[in-house]
Amino acid sequence: MPRVLVMFGPNLNLLGEREPEVYGSESFEELRSQLRATGVAAGVEVEVFQSNHEGDLIDRLHAARHTYDAVVLNPGGLTHTSVALRDAVAAISIPVIEAHLSNPFRREPFRRRSLLASVCVGSIQGFGPESMILAATRELLAEMVRQNGVEPDEIAAVLFTCTDDLSATFPAEAGRALGWNTVPLLTAREIDVPGAVRRCVRVLILWNTPRSQEEVAHVYLREAEALRPDLTRGARRARGPMPPESA
Repeated sequence: MPRVLVMFGPNLNLLGEREPEVYGSESFEELRSQLRATGVAAGVEVEVFQSNHEGDLIDRLHAARHTYDAVVLNPGGLTHTSVALRDAVAAISIPVIEAHLSNPFRREPFRRRSLLASVCVGSIQGFGPESMILAATRELLAEMVRQNGVEPDEIAAVLFTCTDDLSATFPAEAGRALGWNTVPLLTAREIDVPGAVRRCVRVLILWNTPRSQEEVAHVYLREAEALRPDLTRGARRARGPMPPESA
């Protein structure tokens, strides 16, 4: 199994508290959990490391060259100041991708220069934590289609709903990413209900099928499995009468 190390630099441990209008409301621990879950779904082992100290990041990069296949590095403010971190990236043979939650080119002028860009194999920036929502929803759609044998030309429409702590636009983009370019995609924001599962996306696929209700596979991923406590731990689907949405 491929191994990827995802590294975060100074102040990113305060995600969810630090400038939420720039970095979003998702906490660092929530992002860590989503990264690991996305890796599991993709067949990749993901390890997450964060430090506020330049030397710790350099030591971790040095050690990674023996144990990981690639590194995704968000250096935070060190992006613009650290020659030592730049040299550490250049010194190791495994590929390193520079990543940023915000878009540096839409922020202060001093953030537009990266000392690491020339020694990284690529850059991902400006997608924020929402990119994790997109990836998780794409995984959910693919699993629903796989388990039910749905063909794209059988789909009449897809309805996405999400809790009020998510953007309703990102789940629908997952459908387009799967090539559903002619399928009507509908999105809605759910009413906040006390005790409800947070950061939850529900999907209802309307498609032409001879299957009965009992034969339709309903898919629940990650924390949404709590919606069906009768399922065994880690189960991804259940058959039989249940609410039409999947999450």
